[in-house]
Amino acid sequence: MAEHTAIPWEIESDGTTIVMDGQCVIVGPAPDGAGIGVERANAALIVRAVNNHAALLHALRDLLRQVETRKNAATFERGTAREAITQAEREG
Repeated sequence: MAEHTAIPWEIESDGTTIVMDGQCVIVGPAPDGAGIGVERANAALIVRAVNNHAALLHALRDLLRQVETRKNAATFERGTAREAITQAEREG
């Protein structure tokens, strides 16, 4: 699998254009008829998700390790954490 564009990704001053490595590549998507506010919110969500993905995955792995070392760790906690990690690591 190829490496993704380096982070951080940023948002241009218009609030809807996502910039990667100094190049405008994505305009915040929105359903037909949605206003500029939805485009800006979607662009912000994409950038937050991308820029925080690695840190959140790291924190979840640490949490899972802590849960698994507890004697009576709930199966639900372990399963939920494992599923979240699997989803985050999945391609596409």
